[in-house]
Amino acid sequence: MNTLPATVLAPLTCSLTGEIMRDPTILVETGLSYEKNAILNWINEHGTDPATGLPLTNLRTVPNPGLRGLIDALRASGQI
Repeated sequence: MNTLPATVLAPLTCSLTGEIMRDPTILVETGLSYEKNAILNWINEHGTDPATGLPLTNLRTVPNPGLRGLIDALRASGQI
């Protein structure tokens, strides 16, 4: 069940998969979050920033525990 407006769901949604993230991961160079597997596959296949298409100079990713906690809490409450 999805009780939240699209404007609230957008930052919880991976732009690569179109799905609400389960393991949000930050692409360090841009600061944007993606689903972990999706961004790792993208980097392997393209080596570019998915948002701009420009080559990445820093391929590092880190977990986004704050966003994951929010998404987990919304799931537990039945809001997503």
